[in-house]
Amino acid sequence: MIKKHFSLFMVKKSIKKSSKTTCIEELSIEKQNISECVMKVPRFLDPHHCFRLYGDIFFIDKLYDDDICLLSPSNSFRAVGNLNFDQQYNLWTINFLSTFFVFDSWVAVYERLITMGDKNAYELATSIDKMFISNNNTSRQLKEPSAIMSLASSINYDRYCKEIDEVLMEKKDTFYIILQYEFESIERGMIMKKMGFSKKFVDLIWGEESIFINFVLNYEMTDFISIEKENYFDFVLHNILVVTAETSQTRMKLKTLEGIFSSIFPSGTKKKCFDINGNSLGLFYLYEFPITEDFLTRVSKIREKKTRRTNRKTLRDDNLENVLNSYYSNDEFCQKKIKTKNEELCNNQEMKRCGIRLLGDNEKIN
Repeated sequence: MIKKHFSLFMVKKSIKKSSKTTCIEELSIEKQNISECVMKVPRFLDPHHCFRLYGDIFFIDKLYDDDICLLSPSNSFRAVGNLNFDQQYNLWTINFLSTFFVFDSWVAVYERLITMGDKNAYELATSIDKMFISNNNTSRQLKEPSAIMSLASSINYDRYCKEIDEVLMEKKDTFYIILQYEFESIERGMIMKKMGFSKKFVDLIWGEESIFINFVLNYEMTDFISIEKENYFDFVLHNILVVTAETSQTRMKLKTLEGIFSSIFPSGTKKKCFDINGNSLGLFYLYEFPITEDFLTRVSKIREKKTRRTNRKTLRDDNLENVLNSYYSNDEFCQKKIKTKNEELCNNQEMKRCGIRLLGDNEKIN
């Protein structure tokens, strides 16, 4: 009886021990599965790197490069409608399409700047809070909605257009770009409708007008203007002041298509149009670039080298043509005829090439 009782006890103990090891194994398997799940979580990539704000102002959130490109980020929000040239002013103008969009919040940009721990970012955040958040300026509405309808016939608008014409005639032979904003709606406020370039500016940056046209129509806005990373927050504040009330100067980096650049302080000329209630209905801003002779000389030398390389390629093509003319007659070389395979076999006696014996269908090469 004692032996039987002992054997039963051993069986129970062994069964209990096996269940404990099973639990430990299951727990280790669960931990392994959890670790595998954690490893499979993809890295979060923030897709929001550029804010578009009330007043048609862009703010780039992620500053990766030392030079921040200023124009290409707007291509996602602003499409090119058409391109025109005005001979009276020697001016190329790009008209943008009015596309549907939703503005980002100034509050989100303010909070983002505050958390950067940067002095310039904090100063920009303070200005944004003063202009757009605390005073609630983004919620301003027209006192009289019918003032929009009277824009084309108002005396103020006629005077505004006349002032723009005078500025364009005065700056006709200078290096400049223009930005022209119009009031679109109460919700959207001022939107940039037009951007222009003087002919001299186009020749300086792109070299040829045909290249400029190709870039604008196929690639939209290219980054011929950039700014140093440490000056970017000052540039954003400059844009805010231009659209709201005041004007200021900021240093930019002007770069040609070949990559030749120069740091420049462009001077600004500003014209605004108001309705009878003082609401802003139009804004014209001209950036004139004081191009130095040194910069023009550097650009000219680089393009001369490029032209010499192109001329060398042309000379090589001419030599190749002379060699081919020794094997083909001039008529056959100049006239590009499309022949079928049968026609080529029937007319193979016309070929003038040396060292080749034409074979018939039944002949084989030994």
